Amino acid sequence: MDAESIRCYRSGVDPFVKHCKKATVEEVKKQDMLDFMGWMRKQPLSKRRHSNPNRTYNNKVNYVAIFLKEFGVSRLLKKKEYPQYHKKKVVFHPENELCLLYGHANEKERFLLDFFIGSMVRDHEAYGCCYSDLTGTTLTLG
Repeated sequence: MDAESIRCYRSGVDPFVKHCKKATVEEVKKQDMLDFMGWMRKQPLSKRRHSNPNRTYNNKVNYVAIFLKEFGVSRLLKKKEYPQYHKKKVVFHPENELCLLYGHANEKERFLLDFFIGSMVRDHEAYGCCYSDLTGTTLTLG
């Protein structure tokens, strides 16, 4: 597992471990998960422009469930008991918009359009990013 995945999973598992206070994973029961979910709901939300707190809440509960499943503790919650959230609608660019964009772009701009549209990087991630080398095969956002 890569470092980024571990960091994501720890964002849910670490608070669960601190909150649960069970000596072993085998002792964890459904009520422990429900108590953790209630505790998470009471935590203050960070002020972020592009956040979806219900999605974050759902992810953290899933991270804990996956962690517990790896140690043989599964099916503590039914599917309908997991936190629900509204999925973000993804808007695609119609063919005429893409033709207009590419029609006015020079070679460097076409490369960037290909990169940003192909990688599906989010607008706020790409806005104001720094890039220096457009000749290689890897473009790193900074």
